Amino acid sequence: MPGEPPGSLNAGVKLTPQKNPLEALEALEQWRVQDEQTAKQRVYWPLEAMPLTVQVASPAQTELPVSPAEVIAVMRQWEAASQGLVRFQLVEFTAEPANILLEWSSETVLGRDFEVGHTNRAVSGKQITQATITLILGPIIDRHLSPKRQRQRLYATILHEAGHALGLEHSENKQDVMYYRGWQRPSLSPGDIQRIQQHYRHRQSLQF
Repeated sequence: MPGEPPGSLNAGVKLTPQKNPLEALEALEQWRVQDEQTAKQRVYWPLEAMPLTVQVASPAQTELPVSPAEVIAVMRQWEAASQGLVRFQLVEFTAEPANILLEWSSETVLGRDFEVGHTNRAVSGKQITQATITLILGPIIDRHLSPKRQRQRLYATILHEAGHALGLEHSENKQDVMYYRGWQRPSLSPGDIQRIQQHYRHRQSLQF
């Protein structure tokens, strides 16, 4: 959506489609306020939580747009960028929830018709305790893209939302995956790499 991130994070507001316009406006205002609050603080996964377990849900009544192996392969760009401070482990669904859940939705949040995904982080103090990445099935933007570009867009969205799941906020640099329209960037930029290293090296220094 012009002027709004198609991929956004939220650290405490439940992002569900709202049918009542007034409720939708209230939800969007909560989201805006929450975004402003989270952008002012640094939140991290504790390094002792590594590797972070990742589960990939299957969307209801439709073929999985991307395999779990592809998801984890995309996310591993952050592993390399962090020089091993961040690590992921793909796991099957069990009774115990994973650190990061990737799920799918056919509906966007009302008022954000052009979104392609968002991330909801649970935080205790400054530590992330769980993150849920929600990707939109068949977003409007894909109607204007070739099948090849749709796949690239999906990979870039996973990469962008994984950055949010790790505690990164939006960047103002158009070259970055973490730019608010980062779905256009399939690979991490030097700026993204620098930010993830600084983010977790800072966290590492706090533990010694």
